[in-house]
Amino acid sequence: MFNNSSFRKFNIIDCIAAVIIVAAVAATLYYFTQKDGLFKKYKYPIEYEITVESIDTEFTNNLTAGDILYHQATAFELGTVKSVSSLQTDSRYSKMKIILSAEAEKHDGQLSVNGVIVSEGKYIDFRTADLVCSGKCTSVNILPEGDN
Repeated sequence: MFNNSSFRKFNIIDCIAAVIIVAAVAATLYYFTQKDGLFKKYKYPIEYEITVESIDTEFTNNLTAGDILYHQATAFELGTVKSVSSLQTDSRYSKMKIILSAEAEKHDGQLSVNGVIVSEGKYIDFRTADLVCSGKCTSVNILPEGDN
């Protein structure tokens, strides 16, 4: 019923193929378990400043150091507020400067925090639980590791 010629013997080519397959599986497992996976992106610790040119003075106290800013449209985190300063420009409005710390990725030479491009001159719409606002990014600094 069975012909002995239909079964092949294990030869050197089969041995080499088996070793290559085992090595590929081992390398893949190592890469995904020890190297943080295929899609790991390097994050740079940054500090950037957002300036709100005109905000009602009564809202300047709604933002304090330690608060987390979120992007208005996506609700992604933009960073943690390090400091806030405000300067009253007239009887009702103030100018507010916010310094944030965050981790950014670099794409095509531009830094982004959770997909939101952070560069000088770029307007950023942000919110917290007590404040919804828009401001202009006035400076971006990449910090040395460990300073964030």
